[in-house]
Amino acid sequence: MAVLKFKSEFIETAVIGQGSVADNGDYTQGQTSWGSKESCDAVLNNGSSQLISVEDGKAISYSYTIYLKAKCNDYKIGDKVRITFRDGTQKEFLVKGTDKRQLQCKIYV
Repeated sequence: MAVLKFKSEFIETAVIGQGSVADNGDYTQGQTSWGSKESCDAVLNNGSSQLISVEDGKAISYSYTIYLKAKCNDYKIGDKVRITFRDGTQKEFLVKGTDKRQLQCKIYV
């Protein structure tokens, strides 16, 4: 008998600390840490990228659709996220689109 475990992956958002400017004028980016984990389902789109139209009317390609609970963190386009998959591997992505509905939230990366 097969047992399915839904929401078996985890998503985290990058939290970038405040940067500083050196004496010579060079900007140094702050430390990057990862926020709290949320359980999610990451679905690869048939092995190839798909197109989505975003707020400004442009069509962009994305690789994964991330499904979350309706009451999830607010994700914005351009946020850096890290997905921890079932097998323990981790990948980092930029959020390319969001779709918040009554029963679930979708993130396109």
